[in-house]
Amino acid sequence: MVMKKQVLYTNVFPAASWKIAFFVEALFSFMLALVYLVNYFSVKTKASIAMAVGLSFFVIEVFSNDINGSSFHFIKTLVAALFKGGEALNGIWVYIGAGVAGALMAALVYVAFAKLQKTIKK
Repeated sequence: MVMKKQVLYTNVFPAASWKIAFFVEALFSFMLALVYLVNYFSVKTKASIAMAVGLSFFVIEVFSNDINGSSFHFIKTLVAALFKGGEALNGIWVYIGAGVAGALMAALVYVAFAKLQKTIKK
């Protein structure tokens, strides 16, 4: 059935592995957001930004897909979990929470390094 194949990638985490999945999702969301921030504010060509973010996303997706399903896009995971229902909805907070946490940490690190760089240049 086609519908079943489309929603199979939504993970249902057992109680023991949600911590690992949260850590991996937050870590790689941090890395992806940091790549985007650094490239957006330092490189002015859209092609280089697209290439850096696209290649980073590909590498992260390849390494983390087997570990936690690697969503990195909470709408994709939310829609699939809504169609699958049941236990998939119980694990959706891992994807949403870890993605937001990783992006916020990347923003804080970027702001801290930008301020540090300004003080060094003075």
